[in-house]
Amino acid sequence: MKLLTSADFGVSTQVLLGGEISEEYQKKVNGAYPGKYGSIAIGVYNGGGYHAIENNNNKTIQWRFSLRPIPTVLPGLQFSYAGTYGKGNTNLYPDWRTNTGVASYESEHIVLTSQIYKSTGNYSGSFSDSLGIAYGASGWNTFAEVKLFKNKVSLFGSYGIMNYDDMNQSDNELKRQIVGLAYHIYKRNKIVVDYQRRVKNGDANGIFEVMLELSL
Repeated sequence: MKLLTSADFGVSTQVLLGGEISEEYQKKVNGAYPGKYGSIAIGVYNGGGYHAIENNNNKTIQWRFSLRPIPTVLPGLQFSYAGTYGKGNTNLYPDWRTNTGVASYESEHIVLTSQIYKSTGNYSGSFSDSLGIAYGASGWNTFAEVKLFKNKVSLFGSYGIMNYDDMNQSDNELKRQIVGLAYHIYKRNKIVVDYQRRVKNGDANGIFEVMLELSL
């Protein structure tokens, strides 16, 4: 929904809670953030993302707290809270503050997530008026992935709704729907085919994508 960016320039630190989850889970499911009872991360970033230069001298604080409540029974179940505090990446310094709650479950064959969020402004600063006054937004999103044929093929989908303000009207709605198929070539290298549909205040548009993802 263009509130957050997937990566940025900055520094961060992380701590694992209670040592590490089992090696079997890390090998078969996911070895990232392997804290047995969760993890905490905090960082300071430019705020404009990896694809834009910095247009002001503000630095953005971002954080995440994840809890894995029953690691021996359901190691893939986690609850997370994440947030940002800073300014959008324009010389008007619009506010950018987000609060996000996530419930997730990840196993060898299934990935499920559900997210709710509330935000003032966004990372790029585009979610504001000509005076730099940031708009408010809130919404939710779900994602599911099922891995088939010895995890060589993934079927995935996502559905989300965001309600937000702007300078013309205070009741806007944006929906995003995604369905796709991925073929895993080797480790994190894959070919992805998907269809994305966006519905903004009743007006719909869609796009097909074919992507090759390489991970060195």
